[in-house]
Amino acid sequence: MLENGFVQLHRSILDWEWYGDINTTRLFIHLLLTANYEPKPWKGITIDRGQRVASYGKLAEETGLSIKQIRASIRHLKRTGEVAHTATSKYGLFTVKNYDRYQTQGTQTGSQVGTQMGSQRAVKGQQCNKDNKAIKKKYNIIGGKSPIAQPQKFQKPTLEEVQAYCRERGNAISPERFMDYYESNGWKVGKSQMKDWKAAIRNWERRNNQEANQQVECLGYGKGAVRL
Repeated sequence: MLENGFVQLHRSILDWEWYGDINTTRLFIHLLLTANYEPKPWKGITIDRGQRVASYGKLAEETGLSIKQIRASIRHLKRTGEVAHTATSKYGLFTVKNYDRYQTQGTQTGSQVGTQMGSQRAVKGQQCNKDNKAIKKKYNIIGGKSPIAQPQKFQKPTLEEVQAYCRERGNAISPERFMDYYESNGWKVGKSQMKDWKAAIRNWERRNNQEANQQVECLGYGKGAVRL
């Protein structure tokens, strides 16, 4: 019996007509796992790839099914062409038809599988290292520390951009006055370099609204006043 390696099962087996029959499915998968993956001699004859020698009793012992359940499952598999069975006075030969669908050449043994998987992990590891280096370079990560976002350089707006934003806001700010003011002071807010010119426009709006409210109060339209 094969102790290492693997077989391939496609998800389409879910649509297989015997998939709902747990005994038949169990036996078929067991035969896939235990059939020869390469021709081997046995008592003067050759048991080919995809075949195995066994009795109903042996299969029952290996699967935990009864001999009656084994016989019924073999009839199912023979009827739909998945398995062939040849009985002689000395042995029974079970053949998994289309065995290559489930077991590809060159991937049979555990050592071969381990080597292949190890190579795949090595390639993935190298790619991960490259990706990590690229991320560290992008975010200036040093010694595994958290990424430090690089500050974006302020880009002063054009007059057309300021005009469009003022129209969008529906405010009474003069775009020309706004541009002249900040051009004259080097686009600074206080002593700091401006970071967001749209935020500066909104600040001008708030100041204008406050000044307008103060003017109304000075004219006698404060709280509790009655307008005519």
